[in-house]
Amino acid sequence: MNIDTIDFANIKLSDEIGEGTFGKVYKAQWRNKCVAVKRIYLNVNEEYVEREFKQLSRANHINIIFLHGISIHEDIHYLIMEYADGGSLFNFLHKVPRLEYSLNHVINWALQAAKGAAYLHSMTPHSVIHRDLKPHNMLLHDKRSCLKICDFGTVRYMSSMMTKNSGTAAYMAPEVFNGERYTTKCDVFSWSITMWELQSRKVPYEAISPELAVCQKVDKEGLRPPMSQLIFDCPEDIQKLMTDGWQADPNKRPSMNDIIEVLNKYPIDVDQLKL
Repeated sequence: MNIDTIDFANIKLSDEIGEGTFGKVYKAQWRNKCVAVKRIYLNVNEEYVEREFKQLSRANHINIIFLHGISIHEDIHYLIMEYADGGSLFNFLHKVPRLEYSLNHVINWALQAAKGAAYLHSMTPHSVIHRDLKPHNMLLHDKRSCLKICDFGTVRYMSSMMTKNSGTAAYMAPEVFNGERYTTKCDVFSWSITMWELQSRKVPYEAISPELAVCQKVDKEGLRPPMSQLIFDCPEDIQKLMTDGWQADPNKRPSMNDIIEVLNKYPIDVDQLKL
């Protein structure tokens, strides 16, 4: 897929709207269109820039943020991306003012996150592992009815070398933390923690610090977020997806396609999704 090189003179940056793994994100105007522009940090290894650019340029899915092109100005790289008007899922869940949402929204967001991840996992010639699935990297669009996965600086191909500790501690699968060989099932683990966060509206392991302590408790003590903090009465088979998805043994976790199959059984009232 050919991606345009965009003349930086045609981009008008405005407010900072977020921060990704390797750069800050700004709202901007380009060709009379509202876009998001990621300004890559100067000290970031070019490998990460190339990785995010390459992955976004290959992706074409409604639940993956779209890349319009790349721009270079004064040796700084900028990724020109689709703008999501609802901000991050994390901010929606935890920042004030807090809007109320329903189980309908939980299933809708969880399903779209699974569809986006499943798309990455099915890419050829090699499956792609996001490795940092979390509400911070899920953007909401169209009055928060549509979810799009973003921030691809940590992606890995299944055939490439495994690296340790890539991701965010609260959402990180034990095999990633331990530097063991991992598969697409590490994204399932992250999805499960996110699913708990959607149902509890709490930050997982918020009271535990530093991040290393979280990883050790999850790995050595089998710690998982408490089910007692869930505020939605979710169907049993959906809850089982979540608890199976965060099992220590990756082979016991469902696939993203398994998750989609179960969630698709529940009708979503589209008219009630917009917030």
